[in-house]
Amino acid sequence: MTSGVQIRKLPKLLPADTSDAKWLETATKCRALRLHALKSSPEAFASSYEVESQRGLEATFERLGNPKAVHFLAVRIHDSGQNGAGGADNWLPSHIDELVGTLILLGPLEEDASSGLTARSSPFAKATAPVKSSEPAHQPALHSLDRLRISHYHLNGTFVHETCRGAGLGLRLIEAALSEAADRTRSAGWQTYKCSVLVNQENDAARRLYEKAGFAIAGSETYSQQRRTVAGEPQKVERVALSMELTRDLETKE
Repeated sequence: MTSGVQIRKLPKLLPADTSDAKWLETATKCRALRLHALKSSPEAFASSYEVESQRGLEATFERLGNPKAVHFLAVRIHDSGQNGAGGADNWLPSHIDELVGTLILLGPLEEDASSGLTARSSPFAKATAPVKSSEPAHQPALHSLDRLRISHYHLNGTFVHETCRGAGLGLRLIEAALSEAADRTRSAGWQTYKCSVLVNQENDAARRLYEKAGFAIAGSETYSQQRRTVAGEPQKVERVALSMELTRDLETKE
């Protein structure tokens, strides 16, 4: 059931927030949903339940506080008075009744990161690595071939709980992330943004979802996925990841 489910963008986690009760609950629920996702849908992730379950809450806090990661949640909050103040950009409820979906927007990416994202290593780690160039971190990198104003983003960790699928929550999460990418591109004075995502070839439902959102297959690669004991696999298995991309030109406002 998806009645009352809202798509919300988390505010940026600050170091002092890790002791805040609201952030502790949010991080705990984010970690629990990620572990459930890895256990129930292992084909959707390059990592595995066995690996991630060994990482504590501090790893979740690191992900939530990463300056190049914007976290979107599909949440059910029965008490509308707990929605927080300040709008979607400053939102953290005192209590989440149910967390049923997540998605992370990574970026804007450095040019070498946007061209080097691969299923063979963590896209999150690659996309959020420290800036190596002299260009300010908040500025999208120029396209190396035609120097068009293109900012690059990547979607990561998309998941909707199986009890809430088929009602459009995945598409709502993707559209919220794309809207954020568009807003950031406009704010930087750029005209075009590109967004990429890696999808396991086995995951037909995910591929169709991204195609519905406007993505198209741009390539593929083989990679060795972590051993999935929850799926009865005794060792790492070679799989195929599809690279999907979407490029949108934004209208210039006069």
